[in-house]
Amino acid sequence: KPGEITELYSFDHDMGSFVATGTATVSEDGLVLTGDAGTGVLKGGWHCGGNPNTTGTVADCPDCKFCNGRTCEADPTKNATTCAAPGCGGKNTGLCANGKCDPCPTEMSVARMRQIPLEAAYPPALTGVGAIADMDVGPASVDWSCGRLFERVEALFGTCTGLISNPCQSARGQFGVGQGGPSISIPAGPPITLPATKNRFYDQHMIAPPANRFDILGQARTETEFCEVTCRQTYLCADTGREIARFRLIYTFIHSLVSNTDVFPEPPFKPVRATRIIVRKTPEK
Repeated sequence: KPGEITELYSFDHDMGSFVATGTATVSEDGLVLTGDAGTGVLKGGWHCGGNPNTTGTVADCPDCKFCNGRTCEADPTKNATTCAAPGCGGKNTGLCANGKCDPCPTEMSVARMRQIPLEAAYPPALTGVGAIADMDVGPASVDWSCGRLFERVEALFGTCTGLISNPCQSARGQFGVGQGGPSISIPAGPPITLPATKNRFYDQHMIAPPANRFDILGQARTETEFCEVTCRQTYLCADTGREIARFRLIYTFIHSLVSNTDVFPEPPFKPVRATRIIVRKTPEK
């Protein structure tokens, strides 16, 4: 109709479809479309005008899809390229995977194991606490702070018998990447503060109270001086359930003698039986 504003379209040869390029106004005699200010013919190709359909797409598809006529479809050529994950507030917060932007990492490694010595828990506890794993995720080109991870832990085998605390237990919560960790209190040692670091999260591999309040090997009434428990730990994406990585956790329990100078400050000092704990964590092939 004369004076009506309508859409201008241009065929984009790179995308293989018509895309909206702006608006145009119909002349008073109804014979001419004139592009409005700032719009018009952008590059060579087929052009047309008219009101858009009430359904379909305006060729403004998400990062991991392409415009196929009236619909956005998965673009396999964009798999493993960076994208903006929904609700993450920025670019490069995920990787394309089958038409969706996955906010969870595809790579994971152990950057550091922070062994907590028995002396940090003694004398309130006669059993060591465990260790903290600094876990790095990647690829580094993506900011994975939007990814939510959870774990599944299962016991594989071991030589320890009678332990009242099972180290192969899954955590109930989720891991936040890049958020840092709490200030962890150790019974007799200084608190451990875990700083927020890009593409890193912290995993605590601890023996929970009350097991660490006494000599865990002694309470198990075993004559062994050394035993181990091996677990499999699997990290998964909370949004998709996709498996990210698997690790072997090996808890080593060692019977030891600790000088009881805190309880008996004057000679003769009496050594006390205690249990040291060492935690190892390696990728599972």
